Amino acid sequence: MSTFAERLKTVRARHSQVKLAEWLGVSVRSLVHYENGERYPNAEKLELLCRSTGVSPTWLILGEGPMLLASERIEKSPEGRECLRCNQHEIDLREERTVNRELAVENRQLLKENGDLRVDLERMKARAAPDDQAPPEATRDCA
Repeated sequence: MSTFAERLKTVRARHSQVKLAEWLGVSVRSLVHYENGERYPNAEKLELLCRSTGVSPTWLILGEGPMLLASERIEKSPEGRECLRCNQHEIDLREERTVNRELAVENRQLLKENGDLRVDLERMKARAAPDDQAPPEATRDCA
């Protein structure tokens, strides 16, 4: 059975330590510690690595099951290698599209509320304004 460090090296096989460390936002020294089994990345880094490469978290952490998730589409560089940055950009793009859809729904709701408030304001102004039809004497104080 392979160790986490060996599985991490398998994932990184086609990329330099410098590139992988850069993509994960860690120092090369930290990546070396991970690959030597001296330290382990935190959950956030593990998730980023798995999402970026399409590697199964179960395989990476426990060594069980298939290495790659069937549902993940792995982008390839012109040389035929997996491209972690392309995969991360795809993930980020999907997340941004989801946020954009949610914001569009919220924006439509706010525009509707704004229109309703404008109508209410005009009604209140009309009620607060002096009646144009009343004679001028009626509005004067009697003294």
